[in-house]
Amino acid sequence: MQATAPQSFGPHWMGRQRLGEPGEVYTFYSYKGGTGRSMGLVNCAGLIAQQLPSGAKPLLLIDFDLEAPGLHRYLAPCLEGYVSEQQQGVLELFEALSQEVDVLLARRGLQALDDESTAALVMDFDLSPFKLPVRLPAQVAGTAPKGSVAQELIVAGRFDHDYDARLHRFDWPRLYARAPALFRAFSARLASEHSLVFVDSRTGLSDTSGISTMLLPDVLVVVFTPNSQSLTGIEHLVRKAVDYRAKSADLRPLRVYPLASRVDNQVEHFRQVWRMGDPAHPLFGVVPGYQPLFASVFSSTLAHQVKDDVLLPRLGEYFDQVQVPHAADYAFGERLCFAQQSSSDSLSIRGAYELFLPWIVTGAQPWERPVERLNDLRAALWLRDTGVAAGPASEEGWPAWFDRAARVSATADLGDLPIMSITPDRRFDMTLAQSLALAHVGDFGPARTALDTAAMAYGDESAPSLAPRAPTALLKLLQGDPPPGEAKADAAAWLEGLDKLMGRWQPLKRERRLWLEALLPLAAEWGMPELCWRAAVELEGEGSESALEAQLAAAQARERAGDMAGALALAEALAKAQHPGTGEPVRLARDMLTRLRSQVHGSQVRPLPSINECDCTAWIGFSPVDEDVEEWVAQFNGELERGLRTRLRGVRLPPTAAGDLAERLSRQLARSFSFILIVGHHRDDKGCRQKIQVLFQMYGHAVWERLYILALSQEAMQRVFAWLLADHAVDGASVRPFFSPHRPNEPMPIFTAPGIISAEFDEPFTRLREDLERSIRASLAVPPTAQVVPASPSAPELMSAPITIHVGANINVAGDFDTATATNIQNSFNKASAADVNDHLKAQLQALTAQIAELAKTLPPDEAERVSKDLEMLTSEAVSTKPRKAWFELSGQGLIESAMSVREMAGPVAAAVKAVLAHLPD
Repeated sequence: MQATAPQSFGPHWMGRQRLGEPGEVYTFYSYKGGTGRSMGLVNCAGLIAQQLPSGAKPLLLIDFDLEAPGLHRYLAPCLEGYVSEQQQGVLELFEALSQEVDVLLARRGLQALDDESTAALVMDFDLSPFKLPVRLPAQVAGTAPKGSVAQELIVAGRFDHDYDARLHRFDWPRLYARAPALFRAFSARLASEHSLVFVDSRTGLSDTSGISTMLLPDVLVVVFTPNSQSLTGIEHLVRKAVDYRAKSADLRPLRVYPLASRVDNQVEHFRQVWRMGDPAHPLFGVVPGYQPLFASVFSSTLAHQVKDDVLLPRLGEYFDQVQVPHAADYAFGERLCFAQQSSSDSLSIRGAYELFLPWIVTGAQPWERPVERLNDLRAALWLRDTGVAAGPASEEGWPAWFDRAARVSATADLGDLPIMSITPDRRFDMTLAQSLALAHVGDFGPARTALDTAAMAYGDESAPSLAPRAPTALLKLLQGDPPPGEAKADAAAWLEGLDKLMGRWQPLKRERRLWLEALLPLAAEWGMPELCWRAAVELEGEGSESALEAQLAAAQARERAGDMAGALALAEALAKAQHPGTGEPVRLARDMLTRLRSQVHGSQVRPLPSINECDCTAWIGFSPVDEDVEEWVAQFNGELERGLRTRLRGVRLPPTAAGDLAERLSRQLARSFSFILIVGHHRDDKGCRQKIQVLFQMYGHAVWERLYILALSQEAMQRVFAWLLADHAVDGASVRPFFSPHRPNEPMPIFTAPGIISAEFDEPFTRLREDLERSIRASLAVPPTAQVVPASPSAPELMSAPITIHVGANINVAGDFDTATATNIQNSFNKASAADVNDHLKAQLQALTAQIAELAKTLPPDEAERVSKDLEMLTSEAVSTKPRKAWFELSGQGLIESAMSVREMAGPVAAAVKAVLAHLPD
């Protein structure tokens, strides 16, 4: 998209004003006089006034060039009844404000006013005596464009015989010291009462130019002519203004726009020299070039996060467009360029201003393209017109809500709107609203496409404005009206995608439950057993009757679709369940097992390979964080290899093997297909679990007849059996756990000294070596038999091992938690501790974490995990850059409700939630 703005400046650019956004203060500044600053201000204001929507607030012009005022002369024909010696202006306004500040300070016995008192004083101050109505000649003649908005002027002051003396007596630093927030409050009031405010600043560096460039504006327009005198001091002033704003209490970002003025378009060479610079020009000497100058300023201040390969070309586009030409006929008198008869071609004064204005009215930075901001504003207007940010007053209003969204989508002129150019939050709101509206009328193909775009737009920092109840309400409306056959695939994919998106957008307990309660019956009605099963498990728990019935339906659906392995996995898990009702799903699942096992193991699972077919499947795994285990594994592996070499000297090796006997034996051992897993003491042993999962994926359930597990403690063995049951529905009796022959149910002792294998390992070592020897000798393709040691503890006992967590540096909570709950609580504390938020909010979040940790100890495991997950999501929201207070308050109620089940915890948890809320911005 190369175009930066349409050639014509019109009402479509005024989207921010049509949205009712607060006004802004524009300061026009130049370091030297004679740049056309005042001309630019008056003409830009007039052009904007013609395009504002009817009913918009008036524009205000302020002459802050108190030493050399000129706006009253520029607009003299438009000021009816103006008497320069009588009309009060900026100087008298601040004299009056200064007197009120002094009176209030004396009354209260203070040295300086606080921000709140200053804001109240400014809001109560009567500005009407200082404003003059501006009636342009076209308005007087009745020929002004329809809808032109009124303009007002505050002149520099009352130009009587005492004006100069009063101006030099007025102490601006004293006023600022006694009311530091006064100018910021004054700017805020002006912006709230006007569509836009235009401030004509003093040139050079002075107290009043500092006020108008640093304290008052949202936007600083720097006007200059291409010469050294004009450019001198601009860089210093801009850097100073940006630095002040960044360090001050003023939260408004400052936007800066360079405006090259009085550029002679008849001399191409000189124009390029002063724009791009020349280190040794034969006529001008060193020419810095205004484009490189501003590129340097922006790259180190406002655009420091923008890469040069984006910033420099975009600034080039900006300066290609934004150059006000020198026009001889504007050199005489004070002329207005926005009369109807004025030329608006790109080489005219009016055309030049109209090319500049899209940047400031849309809020696009000089290195951004206004048309992209315009697209975002069009999307915002669409969202406002559809009313999607607020749901209906009652459930009965949802059909009309979706109909309105569909109707506005169909009638809005959005065909040329590039959806990816708008901000992610508005893209999410817009495309999800469109997806819901399309699904409401049964158009699931386009609804699915729009939903995919919404899902891509949503991120961790997203703050959508779309009514959060809309998706749930739509699901209820869709019940009883299943999609026709040709739309079933798109409808199912749409519903699956919407559920995934809702899990990210509304993951907290209360919101998620409402969604699942609407999703479950619709998924069942639409014949989506997998989704139905997942929803039932999440809503009611794995052992609930509806979850087991949905799981059986999902297994049957997988079998019908030819996914025998997937069906078998579901059926095996279901066959082990304890059904709370009739037991019918469990019985039917057990009937499926024989049929599915024969089909899966007979055709889909690879047989264990022979030696010559197998590559490196002799696998010893261990917990890498157990250093003593690592050393023992190396020693055990060496002893095993040496023992096998000794016993296999007479083995006839395959003719393809090469090298001496030791090398060939090593290769043969590496191709053995028995698996050994050594599990150490440390809990962080995900690697071992992953190795088991890989083996299962390769060989299916047959792998358990080839797996040897050496656990260095009873606890380690318990963890392994818990994995097998949870991941693969494998009974512990199917594997070979090794224990000491002298103490069959005790942990095996670790080696007694480095490099020495304990005698306790003699029997398992010998059995393992002999089994591998038989495999190698015979190149068997079927598993060897081996004696099974006494049974291990049952699975429920294995899953109940306590976990103690230590949360952060300032809080210690110990108790019995499962891993997920402990992780969520730990993450919540860490997020609060590391967040860039004020210390009060951080302390309240840490206190809330402590209360939830105490609450979790008293709750059932499933409920504790849900509460801890809610805590983590609430913490993430509270420390985000734009926390949604209303969302936090609603979701925090879920934590309070969970705490009410433990009566003594309800009060502390509620107090902690409210304490966090008190520190979030409205």
